[in-house]
Amino acid sequence: MIAFRRDHPVLRQDTFYTPADVRWTNPAGETPDWADRLAKCLGCHVYGRDLEPDLFMIFNAATEPVTFVLPGLTDGQRWHRAVDTALRAPDDLAAPGRESRVDFSRYTLDGRSCAILLSRRPR
Repeated sequence: MIAFRRDHPVLRQDTFYTPADVRWTNPAGETPDWADRLAKCLGCHVYGRDLEPDLFMIFNAATEPVTFVLPGLTDGQRWHRAVDTALRAPDDLAAPGRESRVDFSRYTLDGRSCAILLSRRPR
């Protein structure tokens, strides 16, 4: 994970994210109800800068799996799974460039786990 953070400058900013940098979502892809004390799932779409990929980090503190709607991408980009803590090693953390493509507009995340998806243009 240290190497992943090092390889993605958008995760190493010296300043706080602004609404132009990040969008928080609930599993339905909508703005979370920050007052809901029972909510146990959250998504965070961090917009890439320059040639850096977008990242979509999803967190599920519930015990049951939750399906997240993935943010739309432009220019033919697709989401790829870089990290999923519910998977057994070595599938939990993909080597750079070896991330698995996510073929659907939704991603089901097991309970008590998190995942990081990154955007990539077709090769």
